Amino acid sequence: MKRKNFKLLPVIVLLAIQTTAFGQLGNFNLFDGGVNDGVALLKAYMTPWANAFGADLNGGWYNSAKPHKLGGFDVTFTTNVTIIPDEAKTFDLSTLNFEKLSVASGGGTVAQTVAGSRDEGPTLEYIEDYLGTPVTIASFSAPPGTGLGFVPAPMIQASIGLPKGTEITGRYLPNFKIPKTESQIGMWGVGLKHSIKQWIPGMKLIPVGLSVFGGYTQLNTVLGFSLEPLNYEHLTQYTFADFVGQEVDFTVKAYNVSLLASTALPVINVFGGVGYSNTKTVIDVVGNIPIPAFDPTLDTNNPVVRDQDVHTIPSIDIEHKSGIRLSAGFRLKLAVLTIHGEYTYAAYSVYTGGIGISFR
Repeated sequence: MKRKNFKLLPVIVLLAIQTTAFGQLGNFNLFDGGVNDGVALLKAYMTPWANAFGADLNGGWYNSAKPHKLGGFDVTFTTNVTIIPDEAKTFDLSTLNFEKLSVASGGGTVAQTVAGSRDEGPTLEYIEDYLGTPVTIASFSAPPGTGLGFVPAPMIQASIGLPKGTEITGRYLPNFKIPKTESQIGMWGVGLKHSIKQWIPGMKLIPVGLSVFGGYTQLNTVLGFSLEPLNYEHLTQYTFADFVGQEVDFTVKAYNVSLLASTALPVINVFGGVGYSNTKTVIDVVGNIPIPAFDPTLDTNNPVVRDQDVHTIPSIDIEHKSGIRLSAGFRLKLAVLTIHGEYTYAAYSVYTGGIGISFR
């Protein structure tokens, strides 16, 4: 049982982080102001989480610049923890160029992102004019953050040595559905390390490793939810539509290329790297979403959801902060056991720690 729980640890942690992030939105009908306003609000809220998770997926690939010899291998359990910068914990609602929503007066315009404090933000309103009288279609507070200024991501990976000073690394988590929920997660990744020391005359006598590395990781998560017209407290009339199968699909893609160097001592070694990373997140809201609308021919005081106001939401693309990443760390090798730690400096900095077994 303990072994099974250990294998499920990456799944549990990854899902816990994502369900916590999206769970904050559960009581907030972000699409009250229409599709475009809802997309703008969701994107601004989730961007720091997407950036942090992308940085996590680009970390923990290596703890030495020296590739395994042919047939050598290792299995490593690694945890990456990305720190979200303070400036990414809030955002200004006035910069989102809403079409229908507006910020209620007196409450400021600064709202929390998913990484911000647990305080609700300013009140957002959707108001229509009816014969000179304002009619409130929707009114809700901007959602609170999670209070988490960091995002952990544990993972298990394995590497094996190939000919010509080359090593391949794989990460894989088959699609796993959490029992009694509508949530599932899957991940895969592949990386390749190649020694360039062998091609430089005279370098064989120097006790350092020098390699190039490239890696790609993709994480897919599905979180089920239910949002029907009856969830809207202000709604008194609606036309029935099919709201079955609603879910949020997260796809995070991350890749990096790096130049690596490390010492080649028997027990403890230091390593470092300089490279470029890029990540992208796509959020798909699947299923029909009820959008409140004002129809004065039916009711002059209450919003109405009609068939033409039931929408599917377009894919939301979040381009991450990409650029140079600098990393440095150490590895302790005791027989076949390895313990390593690393720090990566980037737009979203990452701390890494891991333990594994290695047969070179």
